[in-house]
Parts: sequence; structure tokens; C-alpha cells
Amino acid sequence: MGAPTLVPCPAAERPGRRPMYARLAMDDYARGLAARLEARLVDYVGAPERVGPLSLMPIGSRARATTRLDRFAVLGAADRPVIVAKTYLVPGPPEPARPRLLPMVAAEDRATLEHRALAAIADAATAELPAGLAAVRPLDVIDGRTVVMTELDWPSLDRVLLRQRLSTGPRSRGSGDPVTDAFRAAGVWLRWFRRLPIPTEGARFLARDEQIEAISAFGAWLADRTGSPSAAQVQRVRAAAAEQLPAELEPGPGHGDFAMRNVLVGPAGRVAVIDTRARWSVPIELDLATLLVALATNRLQAATGGMAWSRAVSSRYGRAMLEGAAYPVDALPRLRLFQLLVVWDAWAAQRARTEAARAGWRARLIGSVRERRFRALGDELVRAIGGTEGRLRG
Repeated sequence: MGAPTLVPCPAAERPGRRPMYARLAMDDYARGLAARLEARLVDYVGAPERVGPLSLMPIGSRARATTRLDRFAVLGAADRPVIVAKTYLVPGPPEPARPRLLPMVAAEDRATLEHRALAAIADAATAELPAGLAAVRPLDVIDGRTVVMTELDWPSLDRVLLRQRLSTGPRSRGSGDPVTDAFRAAGVWLRWFRRLPIPTEGARFLARDEQIEAISAFGAWLADRTGSPSAAQVQRVRAAAAEQLPAELEPGPGHGDFAMRNVLVGPAGRVAVIDTRARWSVPIELDLATLLVALATNRLQAATGGMAWSRAVSSRYGRAMLEGAAYPVDALPRLRLFQLLVVWDAWAAQRARTEAARAGWRARLIGSVRERRFRALGDELVRAIGGTEGRLRG
């Protein structure tokens, strides 16, 4: 399963037309997949304006640790849409046991759950979609392992953020800044998503006792392997959780991985959100905290010790998302508790991968840099939760 490079055809790139791509060689898996997809093309694309018989042209494949993405252009349709087939691969050896915020989803269930969630989002978007939002349309599930969907050719929020950081031109601030607008739209999307009638398999972290138990579990696991957090820090956070969290938090379907890589940014700050299985009903704080922690611990921010984006810039992005989500300012103390849990969960995952000793030297080096960032951000959040720092951390 190689990863062919996309090759644009310059002659086909004319104003007002979608870019065309050179035909790529397919491996055995892609050939079999293309044959199955072609048999259902009429169902997938409906009755578009035809310029010829419908068929598929491969334009790229990419294999990751747990998924494979195959992209195909639909030939014979006037607008030449692109469909994506995302296949969940058979997982490798299990990681060492560790605490988790959310239980793992079995590989054989992931495509079905993702298709169900995307279908609910697309159906709701057809009826009513707030301004500034878009949706990806799911098309099929094949063998319970592959979810097929239309492609929305927009960059992810983390790429937009990096592109802005590396730009040498003047940067916009506040209103009119496309990155700030995208974070705000991501908050709007989350608020809208939580009202959708998506069936879930149960609730997680709605009760205060569950948060306190998780604080103890993560704190003990990390302290045993890294020496941090200290017993005094864990006790301080437990006491704050008992004081600041209500007995029950408001439920709603949770995205499950509301990170910047899963927020697609289009023109005028429009966003669409992908890669959700919406398996659990959770408090909104869990998804909000996930994106805030992703902003604070991305690779460039980790490599620069948190200096790639200043505290003021990160806080502006975080505030924009919370404004879009209509998250109340007086609830920020409990949001910090969830930020800390998300940091500890990410740190535990990184440490477990390191202990599994499957990574090469480059991955281990990146892992050690990220662990330093997790430790620093965790300590900072503990201080804020304890009352010594009062501002939102990005």
C-alpha cells in the first residue's frame, strides 16, 4: 500500500474548472475497491449532467497506522466530483494498558459508526445549517470496514494555522482574521452538532464523581512512569473538581476527537468537521478542551516550547471558539479541569507508545518533545485550577 503523489495536469487547470489529475497506477486493493465503487456510482452521484459513461479514475492513496484513504475522480460527470474511501485497517499489537478518557472503538465498528454520524450531520444540514458551516456527504459502508464519502477539498485548521504562522505578510487580528473566524465557526458547529438527534451508546463524564476518579487514575499512572504530577498536585485538582463541578453536566453527542486536523476550513472562514463517530454522550467541555489542547500542543508549538503562537494569539483563538459555542465565561474553571484531563490523556497515550518500543528514533525524538510540552501545560493548568492563575490557557 504505497502513497502515490498527486500529479496535476497543467493543461486541464483552466479558470472555473476543477483541477484534473493524471491517472495513477492502482495496487490490488485499490483495483478491487474501484470495481465495487463503480458498480454503485449511479447511486453515489445521482443523475449528474453527463459528458460520458460514469467511471472512476484513481488520484491518490495514503496509508496511515490505522486507516487507508483512496481518492477517485468520477469521470463522465460534468463537475468531476471526487469521492474518498476510508478503510479501517486491522490494528497492530495492542498498546500497554493505560487510563483512557474514552474507550477504544473496535476496528470492525468504526466505519459503521462514522457513516451513521456523518449521515445524521448531512441530513440535518439539508434541513437547516447555520451560516458559515458545511457538511461532508457520506455515500456508503463496504464490508463494515470502509466508509465512502464525498470529498470537500479544504485544508484542515492545523494546516491553515501553520500556513498563517509561516506567512511573511501582515497578519490580521480580531475581526476579519480568517483563522480567528474559523475557530469561531468551529464553536458554532459544535453547538449545532450537539442538538442533533444522534443515537449514542451511553454517557461519559457527565457525573462529577467520574471526573474525580479520572483525575486520580491519570495522575497515578503518569506519576508512576514520569514522576509527574505529584500527589499534592493530584489532591489539589481533586479538591477543585469537587468544588467547581456540578453533580451532573448537560449531555450531548460528543465528536470524540474534536482536534484541528478534523476541522476543514473553506472560503470566508466556513468550516466542516469530519472524522466523528459520535459514540458517546458527553459534556461539551470534553470537545472544547480537545481543540484547546490541540492548539497548545501541536508539533510546532511543542518544538518551540509554546512560543510558535504567543499566549495572546492562542487566547484569542480559544475565546473565538468559546464565543461561537456560546460557552459561559463563568464556567471556565470547569473547562480547565477538562483541559487537564485531555492533556493527561494525550501524555499517557504518548508514554504508552514509547513503552511499546515500536517507534523509530525520529518518532521517539518527537515524542520526547511532545511529552515536555504535555508536562509544562499540565503544570500550568494545575496552577490555574488551584487559583494562582486565572486566564484561559491556549
